Amino acid sequence: MQVQRGDVLLTSSVGGTTSTWRDRALSKSIIAHQKHQMKGFVPTRSHAGWIMGPTGETFEARWRTQRWPNGLADYIGSPITIGRSPVLTPAVFDTAWHLAGLDRLEGKFYPVRRILRQLVATWIFPWVTDIGTSGALICSEIVAKVLHYANKILTGGAFAFVECQWSGNTPGDLEENIRGDREWVVVFDGILTFEAYKTLTKRST
Repeated sequence: MQVQRGDVLLTSSVGGTTSTWRDRALSKSIIAHQKHQMKGFVPTRSHAGWIMGPTGETFEARWRTQRWPNGLADYIGSPITIGRSPVLTPAVFDTAWHLAGLDRLEGKFYPVRRILRQLVATWIFPWVTDIGTSGALICSEIVAKVLHYANKILTGGAFAFVECQWSGNTPGDLEENIRGDREWVVVFDGILTFEAYKTLTKRST
């Protein structure tokens, strides 16, 4: 099964065995905070993004928010999960993307203050994630905001989880729903090898 526009990418690190100690430490910290915050589910993913097409292009908030032409390839050697909702058609995705206004985030640096706010919400004041985002979104909020608008477009509330506020959503929230909601199909789950990458994309090398 190949990836397609509108698939959700969840990961634990960038670069697999070549990832830096800073990236690994940040990933472990995010997962630890999510475990404290969530009840009845043990999260394993610390980052989220959008698959933008069958070649593996992604749109993610790494240290900079942008389209990454070889984004999926950067996770070879890393544990990843790719989720898909059959009702999130390209037309629905594109309309929801426009309504979410994500193009204006292109090129912006990662909003570290939003991560700090998440930490405060986890350990001290849960309500702080309800405060305005000031136009800055962390990785999982970029995914959740599009799903929020997709839910408004679709009738019958096909995406049960995005009926809640997208602000403050974490990679763990997305992982729980992709793994546990019947509306989602798991396209891939495991360590992304080079062979798996070639199978998932139209790239042959």
